[in-house]
Amino acid sequence: MSNLEKHSNMCIFLDMRSDRNESTLIDVLIYIFHGLSIIAYFILIFTINVPYHHPMLFYLGPMLLIPGFLLIFLSVITQIRNRDRKLIIHGVYGIVRHPMYLGAILCFVSFFFFVPHWLLLLISVSNSILIFLTIIKADHQCLERFGNDYASYSKRTPRINIIAGIFRHFK
Repeated sequence: MSNLEKHSNMCIFLDMRSDRNESTLIDVLIYIFHGLSIIAYFILIFTINVPYHHPMLFYLGPMLLIPGFLLIFLSVITQIRNRDRKLIIHGVYGIVRHPMYLGAILCFVSFFFFVPHWLLLLISVSNSILIFLTIIKADHQCLERFGNDYASYSKRTPRINIIAGIFRHFK
């Protein structure tokens, strides 16, 4: 098995078992922060008293959460089917390069719309920023591993702009 095949899923997940120890303490802390944020969200929704807010805000929550979960689910299914461990450029990965990360961002942002409070806004924004930084790191790792294949893929497929990706994909 070549090094390229062995590390192909690094683009999608930051592989914690990399031969080159690319996973750092910062990566681990980011994942812990995401987990603690989800736990904090479920604690806060039952303890925060939110004054009246427009009902439309509440409807924005599911409008972001459902597509977020769908993107995560489709990403996982696509990765499971990638038995050859090659660069995935079809399906949801043909629309955006990082659909799982985009799904996570949508889920974290949706938390605020369910319970519009400044603490949840802070949690949502900080998680989204950390995920975006992870996306940038994953792009660099994929470029190292897949070279020109990933460079051409990244030119035709947007990072997380799903609207542009849909238009490009179905042209």
